[in-house]
Amino acid sequence: MSSSSPQSVAVSALSHPSGVNLDGVASGFSAYLRKKWWAFLLILVLTIGLAFINPIMGLAVLIIGTFFMKQLYENVLFQAFANTNHFSFARSGQIEASGLIFDIGNSRRFSDIVTGQYLQWPLLLFIYTYTIGYGRDSHTYNRAVMAIKFSVSLPAFVLRRHKFLGNLTDEGESLKKYSYSQKVNLEGDFNKHFEVYIRPNTQDNVLAILTPDVMNMLIGLDKYEVELTDSGTLYVYSHDLITKKQDLVDIYSIVEAIIPKLSRHANMQKELNTLATANQSTATPVTPA
Repeated sequence: MSSSSPQSVAVSALSHPSGVNLDGVASGFSAYLRKKWWAFLLILVLTIGLAFINPIMGLAVLIIGTFFMKQLYENVLFQAFANTNHFSFARSGQIEASGLIFDIGNSRRFSDIVTGQYLQWPLLLFIYTYTIGYGRDSHTYNRAVMAIKFSVSLPAFVLRRHKFLGNLTDEGESLKKYSYSQKVNLEGDFNKHFEVYIRPNTQDNVLAILTPDVMNMLIGLDKYEVELTDSGTLYVYSHDLITKKQDLVDIYSIVEAIIPKLSRHANMQKELNTLATANQSTATPVTPA
């Protein structure tokens, strides 16, 4: 039996009725240029015209024009994703976010916000920007985030990558604040790639979600980290901006791999909540003597 890469599996799933659709998203900058050929042709005409007068000026127009179109492609990537799937899109706004990175740093803001649905679960895709430090010692981070909201209690965890642990000096305090006090000893070679932090006595439930097939996929998609909050929101964090269609495929493939496992937990928890509510409503009140 031939094996499939995570990317090829994700691409085939994107056309499934229950998944998201990326048909209307240009695959990369070159594909976007072909689609907007008239704009790039105008840049070339200006470049050639100015080159006869001043070659340096002509070259500058070509570089600046190409850079501008690349920025335009990246700016409309999320909007194209939203339009293709009939999701809503906003350039900026406020989001009620409960993941640990949303308490880090200062000057926090949300942009390129896509709101939709994956299966029966609410979906968010957005850019989160925040700054660590102040003045000359400050550094600003831009991270693409995909979130799926289950809105039920689930076994919380944070999956971190070794190469990113030193990036955010405040994040260690956030782990303590959110009670991620226990580190999981992963099987095989997974400890070489990840550190997984959990709440005490939840290891079995967490490892039922972070199965070997999920972690094998994450090894290949090495700029993403994952958090599941106890309030039932799954976050996939990118350590860079999403700037091409393949990045959307990658982040979606992570969600697609984890969702079936989480759906079982979420549906079971909903049934327990419904049963508990029914038992309370049918309980015979006791009249004090």
